[in-house]
Amino acid sequence: MRRNNPSFERYLARAATTLHRMVPQTAQLRSDPLDLAATLIALSRCEIRFTRHDGALAPTISIHPDPAHSPKAMMLIDQFSTAILETIYNPNTHFSICLEQTVNDSGYLDLVTNLVLSGADHRRITDMTQTIGTAILQLRERLVELMQAHLRAILFRDLGYRTGNKILSLGRIIHWALTTDLEGAPGRKTVLRNRGQALTVYGAIATSMLKPEITATIDAGRPLKPVLAAAVGISEAQLRRLHRATPKDAAYNALYDHMPAVRMLVRHDIPLEQWPDGSEWGHRLWEQKNCDPLIRPDYLDSSIETRDTLQALREDLLYPLAGARLEALGLSRRIHALDNFVTTLGVPLRLCDTTAHRQFLRSMHSAIIGPRGPQSFQRAIAKWHRRAASAAALRHENTADRPGWPALCLSWQSPCGLHSFIPLTSAQALVEEGNALNHCVGGYYSQCRRGDTQILSLRSGSNHVATLELLITDLPGNSLNINVGQFKARGNARPDPQAFAVLRDFLADLRDGLHPVATKELAAHRDAIADADQYYLRRNRLTLDHARGAWPLYRVLLPRGAPETYDEWCEHSGLTSALDDILSALARSLCTSDQRELYYEPF
Repeated sequence: MRRNNPSFERYLARAATTLHRMVPQTAQLRSDPLDLAATLIALSRCEIRFTRHDGALAPTISIHPDPAHSPKAMMLIDQFSTAILETIYNPNTHFSICLEQTVNDSGYLDLVTNLVLSGADHRRITDMTQTIGTAILQLRERLVELMQAHLRAILFRDLGYRTGNKILSLGRIIHWALTTDLEGAPGRKTVLRNRGQALTVYGAIATSMLKPEITATIDAGRPLKPVLAAAVGISEAQLRRLHRATPKDAAYNALYDHMPAVRMLVRHDIPLEQWPDGSEWGHRLWEQKNCDPLIRPDYLDSSIETRDTLQALREDLLYPLAGARLEALGLSRRIHALDNFVTTLGVPLRLCDTTAHRQFLRSMHSAIIGPRGPQSFQRAIAKWHRRAASAAALRHENTADRPGWPALCLSWQSPCGLHSFIPLTSAQALVEEGNALNHCVGGYYSQCRRGDTQILSLRSGSNHVATLELLITDLPGNSLNINVGQFKARGNARPDPQAFAVLRDFLADLRDGLHPVATKELAAHRDAIADADQYYLRRNRLTLDHARGAWPLYRVLLPRGAPETYDEWCEHSGLTSALDDILSALARSLCTSDQRELYYEPF
């Protein structure tokens, strides 16, 4: 309660005297900024208290000496009270008092300008401003300290909740638990108890309780389990897995609960026995951010290798199929939402968790994961990653305006007629060579494309025997220097002596001119590539033919027993029919939807 005490006027007079002594020219000025500054200094020297009252959430501000006769002091106190009320009665509203802005709004900058024009010393003006700033800082620190103490007190009084953390706002869960809308109501204590009990049991999905129908059920003391399960979209058995998964005190101030994990578990049709239980929810395995939404999060990690593998799988196998199904259904790429889906596989939020969406995810799991566990899938990713360069080479080749590169020479036949060296002049040829001999020659695509390297395949009849790398550099006079790089057999093993004998015969024929080298064509290609941007790259969509060509590279990544061909894989896994269903559902939604609703699930 405020007491009428005129001594505040003495505080105010002393503050004004302090300002006049600092800048004598202020004595001749009568202005709001000076009065406000003096009031702030006076208040910073007063004793300020917050008084709590039974059943009330907001405190009473007590100041000694009482500033009741100072209009500017009362204006500032009203500002303090407004900030307090906004923090208590509005969730996620930080207690903040911007006194600097109040001073500026009063015309303080104009005051400084007038003082400068009247000849006041700049340093004295600076000292005065610093004094005002110090008063503001002291006043704010005191109010913040009082507000923190008050919030802690009412949280302990009404919720039995103790926190050692600095608290200057009420999160939406603790604000809901505090029943601020029922302040003063006779039944508030009962509602406080009911909401606390609900959070004790189901704090893991606390945000669901904010729904009006759930809140009404809790407040009325009616059975919660069936209503909550229906609102969340899970069975009562699934709801039991969430019992006491998050302690009530942790739920009060948690920024996020486990609802994203629940949605992910339901979306991927995870069997109940695989759901987290008790403390397992704290691992947040099902709440990983930046994971591919097409794959169960428990199969993924945060490594670059995993991310790159799944992105390559999308680009090489999934996007071509999605584009082909769009055309097969007679739908147009000119419709942005459809084109966006086939180029990202991002499902619009309005289609999330629909039957079509869940079937799409089931088909993805069947096609990519199969019956394997997470560790087995991660081992497959590690194996596939050795082929990443080959996949990238093939992808680049199929988006190039002028694919491939000129051959070093025509195919060479050994004198005995049993062996041949065949130049490889495309990414597809490199991939096939790598598949045949189980090595990563596809990783040499960029060097071959630039004309710095030529890769030749040593064959015995139709059998792949070894792979030869020749290094090419420029010589004066527009000629080329050719050196042997690597010569590897299956699995990067050393070729047998007979293969080396064939190699010597081939190199001798190149050196002696018996087997001509395409010097002019190679030199022209090297010059053109050096001058070109992005290797004549065009960004056309990758086709089903590209996917079929890339398919062998992905066999090691996909489940054991996957079909022999890409087309069979698409059909047997259900990918084709699932894409047809979700594309049709998306097309139907476009006929009735507000385009503003077509936001997409993140990836």
